[in-house]
Amino acid sequence: MAGEIIGYGGSSMTGGVLAYSTTVNGSYTVIAGVLDLTPEKLQVTKVKRTAYDSPSYAMVMAPGMIDPGEIEFKGLMLKALTATLYAITVARTNYFWRIQLHDSDSTPSNWKCEGFICEFGTPMPIDDNVIIDVKICCTGLPIFAAGA
Repeated sequence: MAGEIIGYGGSSMTGGVLAYSTTVNGSYTVIAGVLDLTPEKLQVTKVKRTAYDSPSYAMVMAPGMIDPGEIEFKGLMLKALTATLYAITVARTNYFWRIQLHDSDSTPSNWKCEGFICEFGTPMPIDDNVIIDVKICCTGLPIFAAGA
């Protein structure tokens, strides 16, 4: 198939892929193959609930808001698609992102989140492809679905 990243976006889907969509359950457009992935780290903030008349004189904490974090991604993509990813970055627009790992023949594992590209590294050319470094800042809780 012309214009495909061998081992990543082909019909066999043997590697992982990064895709985006305008809706969470919509049609996703594959844009890059996964070379390396650092999933987000959810952080729950600590809220101080201590009063000066606390009987134990200890800080009392409660769980607060959740910071959904960032997904760091190194990928291999066609040079022709670099302009698309760059345009998405400079438009500062939220999209729904899916990183499908293809760790199963039947149902692959995937991460989905709504977010925007907060970092876009300079593409490094390799023949007709480029290696990209991208960081997606999640704007809500990411969803992980384990493969079967």
